[in-house]
Amino acid sequence: MVGRIMLGIVIGIMSSILPLYLNSISPVKISGKIGSMNQLLTCLGVITAYLFGYLITEDTEDDMIWRILIGFPIIPSTIAIIGFCFYFPYDRI
Repeated sequence: MVGRIMLGIVIGIMSSILPLYLNSISPVKISGKIGSMNQLLTCLGVITAYLFGYLITEDTEDDMIWRILIGFPIIPSTIAIIGFCFYFPYDRI
Protein backbone atom coordinates (compact mmCIF):
# COMPACT_ATOMS: atom_id res chain seq x y z
CA MET A 1 0.00 0.00 0.00
CA VAL A 2 2.85 2.37 0.83
CA GLY A 3 4.45 1.68 -2.55
CA ARG A 4 1.21 2.48 -4.37
CA ILE A 5 0.79 5.75 -2.49
CA MET A 6 4.39 6.80 -3.15
CA LEU A 7 4.10 5.79 -6.80
CA GLY A 8 0.91 7.84 -7.15
CA ILE A 9 2.62 10.90 -5.73
CA VAL A 10 5.62 10.51 -8.02
CA ILE A 11 3.49 9.92 -11.11
CA GLY A 12 1.42 12.99 -10.28
CA ILE A 13 4.53 15.12 -9.95
CA MET A 14 6.16 13.70 -13.06
CA SER A 15 3.09 14.16 -15.22
CA SER A 16 2.23 17.70 -14.14
CA ILE A 17 5.23 19.56 -12.72
CA LEU A 18 8.16 17.94 -14.51
CA PRO A 19 7.12 18.92 -18.08
CA LEU A 20 6.69 22.53 -16.98
CA TYR A 21 10.06 22.50 -15.26
CA LEU A 22 11.80 20.93 -18.25
CA ASN A 23 10.23 23.47 -20.58
CA SER A 24 11.28 26.39 -18.41
CA ILE A 25 14.94 25.37 -18.06
CA SER A 26 15.56 24.12 -21.61
CA PRO A 27 16.73 26.31 -24.48
CA VAL A 28 14.03 27.34 -26.94
CA LYS A 29 15.60 25.36 -29.80
CA ILE A 30 15.29 22.01 -28.03
CA SER A 31 12.40 22.48 -25.61
CA GLY A 32 10.05 20.48 -27.83
CA LYS A 33 12.55 17.64 -28.12
CA ILE A 34 13.02 17.52 -24.37
CA GLY A 35 9.27 17.41 -23.79
CA SER A 36 8.91 14.64 -26.37
CA MET A 37 11.72 12.63 -24.78
CA ASN A 38 10.06 12.98 -21.40
CA GLN A 39 6.80 11.58 -22.75
CA LEU A 40 8.57 8.85 -24.72
CA LEU A 41 10.55 7.66 -21.71
CA THR A 42 7.42 7.69 -19.55
CA CYS A 43 5.65 5.43 -22.04
CA LEU A 44 8.73 3.22 -22.28
CA GLY A 45 8.69 2.85 -18.50
CA VAL A 46 5.04 1.77 -18.56
CA ILE A 47 5.72 -0.81 -21.27
CA THR A 48 8.75 -2.11 -19.35
CA ALA A 49 6.67 -2.47 -16.19
CA TYR A 50 4.00 -4.46 -18.04
CA LEU A 51 6.59 -6.74 -19.64
CA PHE A 52 8.38 -7.21 -16.32
CA GLY A 53 5.11 -8.19 -14.66
CA TYR A 54 4.22 -10.55 -17.48
CA LEU A 55 7.58 -12.30 -17.43
CA ILE A 56 7.60 -12.71 -13.67
CA THR A 57 4.11 -14.13 -13.44
CA GLU A 58 4.56 -16.47 -16.42
CA ASP A 59 7.79 -18.13 -15.29
CA THR A 60 6.93 -18.98 -11.72
CA GLU A 61 4.04 -20.29 -9.70
CA ASP A 62 5.24 -18.86 -6.41
CA ASP A 63 2.57 -17.12 -4.36
CA MET A 64 4.99 -14.46 -3.10
CA ILE A 65 5.95 -13.11 -6.53
CA TRP A 66 2.95 -10.78 -6.80
CA ARG A 67 4.02 -9.09 -3.57
CA ILE A 68 7.44 -8.39 -5.05
CA LEU A 69 5.83 -7.00 -8.19
CA ILE A 70 3.57 -4.68 -6.21
CA GLY A 71 6.30 -3.67 -3.74
CA PHE A 72 9.00 -3.03 -6.34
CA PRO A 73 7.84 0.55 -7.15
CA ILE A 74 8.91 1.63 -3.66
CA ILE A 75 12.55 1.75 -4.81
CA PRO A 76 12.29 4.13 -7.81
CA SER A 77 9.57 6.17 -6.09
CA THR A 78 11.79 6.78 -3.10
CA ILE A 79 14.68 7.79 -5.35
CA ALA A 80 12.42 10.18 -7.29
CA ILE A 81 10.95 11.78 -4.15
CA ILE A 82 14.43 12.34 -2.70
CA GLY A 83 15.55 13.74 -6.05
CA PHE A 84 12.61 16.14 -6.17
CA CYS A 85 13.41 17.40 -2.69
CA PHE A 86 17.12 18.02 -3.24
CA TYR A 87 17.70 18.42 -6.97
CA PHE A 88 15.05 21.01 -7.83
CA PRO A 89 15.73 24.23 -5.94
CA TYR A 90 12.62 26.07 -4.82
CA ASP A 91 13.64 29.39 -6.32
CA ARG A 92 13.75 27.94 -9.87
CA ILE A 93 10.29 26.35 -9.86
